[in-house]
Amino acid sequence: MSNASGAAAPGRTGPIKYRERFLSRGDVSQMVDLSKSTIYRLVAEKSFPSPVSTGAKRVAWLESEVMQWMDARIEERDKKGSLNA
Repeated sequence: MSNASGAAAPGRTGPIKYRERFLSRGDVSQMVDLSKSTIYRLVAEKSFPSPVSTGAKRVAWLESEVMQWMDARIEERDKKGSLNA
């Protein structure tokens, strides 16, 4: 998270503009319209954000990282041109 000055916290690449949220696997699956197995395959391939441990046998994803992943997919599409064009 960012500090009061808006600077990025250690390990972050930039200031966070809103409060960070944890998303469950179900939330992530619904957001990106991918199955659980596809999400974990992409994580293993380093093509999707890794989850963080939130407790015994529980993980969650950072909302900002999932949103960045989604933004990157949109940018890829826009660089290649619309599939429907």
